[in-house]
Amino acid sequence: MKKCSKMAMMLVLMILCGGLFQNAHAVIPTVEREALIALYNSTDGDNWTDNTNWMGAAGTECTWFGVSCDAGETYAQQLHLSENQLTGSIPAELGKLSQLRSLWLDDNQLSGNIPTELGNLSQLTYLDLSGNQLTGNILAELGNLPQLTSLYLGSNQLTGNIPAELGNLSLLTGFRLNGNQLTGNIPAELGKLSQLRSLWLDDNQLSGNIPTELMNLTDVGVAENWWETFNICQNALHTSDAILQAFLNSKHTSGCDWQATQTVAPSGLAVTEVTSSSATLTWDPIAFTDGEGGYEVAYATSDTSWWPTTGGEGDGDMGDFTAYETTPGKSVNTATVTGLSPDTTYYFRIRTVTHPYLGNQNTVHSEPTDAVSAKTERAGGIPPEEREALIDFYNNTDGDNWANNTNWLGEEGTECSWFGVTCDDEGNHVQHLYLSDNQLVGTIPASVANLTNLESLNLGYYAYGSESSNQLSGEIPGELGSLSQLTHLDLGANQLTGSIPPELGNLSELTELHLWGNQLSGSIPAALANLSQLQKLHLGGNQLSGTIPIDLTNLPGLTELSLSANQLTGDIPAELANLSELTILSLGGNQLTGTIPKELASLTQLRQLELWSNQLTGSIPPELGSLPQLTDLHLGDNQLTGNVPKELGNLSELTFLHLGQNQLSGGIPLELGNLSRLQTLLLFENQLTGNIPSELGNLSQLVYLELWENQLTGGIPPELGSLAQLTELYLNDNQLTGSIPVELGSL
Repeated sequence: MKKCSKMAMMLVLMILCGGLFQNAHAVIPTVEREALIALYNSTDGDNWTDNTNWMGAAGTECTWFGVSCDAGETYAQQLHLSENQLTGSIPAELGKLSQLRSLWLDDNQLSGNIPTELGNLSQLTYLDLSGNQLTGNILAELGNLPQLTSLYLGSNQLTGNIPAELGNLSLLTGFRLNGNQLTGNIPAELGKLSQLRSLWLDDNQLSGNIPTELMNLTDVGVAENWWETFNICQNALHTSDAILQAFLNSKHTSGCDWQATQTVAPSGLAVTEVTSSSATLTWDPIAFTDGEGGYEVAYATSDTSWWPTTGGEGDGDMGDFTAYETTPGKSVNTATVTGLSPDTTYYFRIRTVTHPYLGNQNTVHSEPTDAVSAKTERAGGIPPEEREALIDFYNNTDGDNWANNTNWLGEEGTECSWFGVTCDDEGNHVQHLYLSDNQLVGTIPASVANLTNLESLNLGYYAYGSESSNQLSGEIPGELGSLSQLTHLDLGANQLTGSIPPELGNLSELTELHLWGNQLSGSIPAALANLSQLQKLHLGGNQLSGTIPIDLTNLPGLTELSLSANQLTGDIPAELANLSELTILSLGGNQLTGTIPKELASLTQLRQLELWSNQLTGSIPPELGSLPQLTDLHLGDNQLTGNVPKELGNLSELTFLHLGQNQLSGGIPLELGNLSRLQTLLLFENQLTGNIPSELGNLSQLVYLELWENQLTGGIPPELGSLAQLTELYLNDNQLTGSIPVELGSL
């Protein structure tokens, strides 16, 4: 019995001792120990200011300097190594400290990127990596930390945008990104951080508007002439008067003045006019213009980051910049810098200046704008490269045998007097080259693209469809697509070959493109749909193939579209109805199939509709009778069937109606007699039946009437004898009966 009791007692002691031994040697998971060792090795732990107990045996990790564990010492809960001379990079293994609540690595010398694996620390509430030398972007993955209340990444070298995903950190109360190189806008998503008390974004390169959503941050304050707990100083932010005023009214907590313009720079700086000795600048003024001051304008002959010292609180060596003036007020939006040297490239910057005021006795400057550049004009004559381009053009097109080559190849400075050459008012640049119908032969040289200020290039013929004396051949140089000022390009009625260069789609100012009457082949480039200013597009009389690009229907200002006499196939796009300004639609002489889209009836400005000599089928849409401006309707030589719509009698402006050479049937609508302006009526080679309406005798302006080769019956109406302007009347090959009216004898 005693033996059994002793054995039982020993068993109890063994169990108790075993339990005590187990607690005394509790260890964090191996993966966490390895993560801590990786941090030590990656950040030169041997040279930390304090590395007490680090790298000790397994089970001692919770005694290592800066490491705090949970009560049971089963995982690392806090890692506090601020100001401890850590160098090197943050290892990705830290992302395996799955129970970590706080991570302080601030005020060390850490470099490299922030590891994406930190986004896995789902229990993290406090993250401070500020005061290091970290580079790269702020991780969007940090937006995955649902428990985070404090995020401090300030005073590093971080670049890129502020991730919008950080707006998901709904518990965040402290947020500091100051002292980096961040660019782009402040994300509107930050307005969702309803718990935020402190937001520091100062000393970056942020731009754009201050989001109105930040109005939602009801606990963020502004005080003492700088953003005390919402700091965005030394950026390039701007917003409207109303938004900024409303924001300040709701965030201003201390009662002192706030001069918002101290950190707000103007935007949209541009050089709008240049002469040989001056440059005119324009910009968008800041909207919130409190405080006395203006805009400081400076220039340099090299692109430098230095900004001039101008007295008061100067903030930098003058470097290569020269201060020109400070404008008299913050509502000013333009300045002209004079006294510049000719033929020289200059760089310009401006910044906002606020003069001393009660509460701040310093002169306060915003950051300067990015530099814009411009080259001043030559003192006299066009630039050498433009003269060389003209000479090259002369030589390439047999200039000695032009019909008119007056003054060409004269001495320098005379170029603006050469026949067909027009320069700007100062005589510094060629603006127009007009050599239409001038017996040009040869090819167009690519060097024409060096006429960078050219606004119009006319080497074609002014009368559409007429024969020109120019006989230019070869391909159209793609380099013409770099003539950014070009508004008119006319190469019509030549012998140009090859395809239409898609580079012409870069001519953003082009309003007229005439390439008709050449031997161009290939498809119509979809890039022409980029010509948002285009009003006239004439590509007829070539050998173009393929379908009509749907993209062309997106040109809002197009008034004339002529693609006739090519080899185009496919249907007529109903989307052409989107071209609401269209006055001429000429698609005749192709191989188009399908029906006539009734949607074309919405083109209320249309004057000419030419669909002749295609393979169109179906009936004539009666809706076409609602086109109030239509003067010419040419649907001849197709395969149209059905009746002639009586609604065509509503086209009160119509002068030309050609429906011949189709398969139309039924009678001639008597409503056609209402077309008081009609001069030409062609209905020949159809299957029309019935009588000739006597109402056609009302067409007092009619000159041509051709009804031959139909199945018309009955007599010839004597009323046709009243058509005093008629010169041609063809009624043959019908089934007409009776005698010829004596009234026709008066014609």
